[in-house]
Amino acid sequence: MLQAFSRTNRVLNEKKRFGKIVCFRDLKSNVDTAIKLFSNSNNPEEIVRPPFQEMYRVAGMYQPGTKEYKEVYEIAANTYPEDVTANINAASANIISGDFKKAATYMEKVKDDSRAFNNLGVLAGWLEIRK
Repeated sequence: MLQAFSRTNRVLNEKKRFGKIVCFRDLKSNVDTAIKLFSNSNNPEEIVRPPFQEMYRVAGMYQPGTKEYKEVYEIAANTYPEDVTANINAASANIISGDFKKAATYMEKVKDDSRAFNNLGVLAGWLEIRK
């Protein structure tokens, strides 16, 4: 099915010099069903999106505080916006790099979760110092 998606817009020869525009709206449930049927996972998101552990492994290749380190954690939080751990890690990466305003936006999403309390305290301390 994924091959069919990628082949739809191919040019062929002089007769078909342009791709064909096709709307794939409302196909997500069919694609998810196909992924479940032909994979070892019941969760299509595991197949389509990279798992957290791989993202964290990549982040570990960079020095904390660097732009690249921060970007990996931000990608995880933006890919999984409802995930508390992803938002806490993105906030931590921003705290380390000194971007407290951006850290606060990630922490705002998870402020009521007890796992976020440590980072909220650290962030509050840094914001108080900077006044």
